[in-house]
Amino acid sequence: MPTTSYLQSILCFFCNMDIDLLRYYLKDKYTYQEATKEVFLDKIERIFEVFRKAGDKELWMYEGVCAGADCPNCGKKGYRLVGNHSKNYLNLIFELNGDEITDIYSCSQFKSDIEVPDLGEKSSIDIDRDETANFPKPASYWIRVNAAQGAYNEIVTQPPRKLSFEEIESWLGRYAGLYERLGGFRLLLRPLKWSPFLFLYYKLNEIAEVVSPNLDKISQANREYNENWTEQKLIDWVVAYEEIYHIGTLEMKYFLVKDGEDYAFSEFDKYLFAGEVFSEVYSFFKAMCKHYYELLAKYTIYTGDEEDQIAKEDDWKEKIHEYDLLGFHMKKRKELEELGIHLPFYLRNEDKQTDSIDVPF
Repeated sequence: MPTTSYLQSILCFFCNMDIDLLRYYLKDKYTYQEATKEVFLDKIERIFEVFRKAGDKELWMYEGVCAGADCPNCGKKGYRLVGNHSKNYLNLIFELNGDEITDIYSCSQFKSDIEVPDLGEKSSIDIDRDETANFPKPASYWIRVNAAQGAYNEIVTQPPRKLSFEEIESWLGRYAGLYERLGGFRLLLRPLKWSPFLFLYYKLNEIAEVVSPNLDKISQANREYNENWTEQKLIDWVVAYEEIYHIGTLEMKYFLVKDGEDYAFSEFDKYLFAGEVFSEVYSFFKAMCKHYYELLAKYTIYTGDEEDQIAKEDDWKEKIHEYDLLGFHMKKRKELEELGIHLPFYLRNEDKQTDSIDVPF
């Protein structure tokens, strides 16, 4: 009677999502996706939890290979593990030396021998740069990690904490030095343990840099705004305050939502905003979003083809801000009117064009 191989046993533990047996039998002497066994299996355990929350009791296994033509692992064999209920999946390459498993790592370009229909979401194993086995970790490293995690946990709590703008400014002031010592936020292919703090600081500082110097103007704009204005009154209001709108973050423009008395961006599961300052910010950006692009589409002096041509020019980055301002297009239209040149509305959209304009200046 044939005996079960070491590989078959490990695969069985994966299919049963048995993290305890994987911890017991997977060998300590190898690294897995450049990490120690402990770090690697911590990642696997979290992925198993995701499968279970999706209703999966076991994982179905399909053989295959890495199919990335430009990947150094192209052609190496592995397995697609698919949730029996969710059809969510994880692709793993197994490197072998005889019956020894010398490495396991996730694969983003995996092709299974049998096509699995209706696949759900893909999981992957992400090892941060300082989670690799050979990353040096002197005492100074852990001091930085603990400081960053402590600062992060002041903001991100469960349940989500409600933050006033004053609390955000105070937090930014306290941890400005730490942010600089850690090098500030930058996109990394492989983050570090303090990267969540750096990203959080960067995002909150973006908000503060818009709000702090412009709060009085934002409040004034809200006091002046009347949604029942004539179009000319609305144009005047937008032009007066559009520079503030343009320096607003994407979250302020598109993702700031009101939830009862609180406000939130897309990461509402991490923190919420509260207080009069955010009430003012929400009202301003909501009003601007309601009218801005509709007016810009109507009064633009460029066709879609002309905008495409501008985007190809060497100095497009310098021009694009000006061209995105409603005030620029209104000024140019007025100048053309004085020369007797009549432009239709909606130049980007020929179906909505009119023969001439009667712009209320």
